[in-house]
Amino acid sequence: MNILEELFSGATELPDKKSPIHKSYFREKNRINQCYNSIIENLSENDLKTFEKYINSEHKMREIENMRFFVNGFKAGMNFAIENS
Repeated sequence: MNILEELFSGATELPDKKSPIHKSYFREKNRINQCYNSIIENLSENDLKTFEKYINSEHKMREIENMRFFVNGFKAGMNFAIENS
């Protein structure tokens, strides 16, 4: 894992304060939890296992994509900084 991936995953932190989480994040997270609970209460045990596998795979895929976006954005920012120095 390179330093950018470590920063993204939280394995390494920068010394300054993290930016606060926007309140819309909590609203959307609450909405997701409500939908999730509504869905799982009507699933059979087999369907629930399949749905959990889907959720886990979706989460892993988004983590991979987000890390790629973070690394690419950082590299683009560094290139911009170098070009303009």
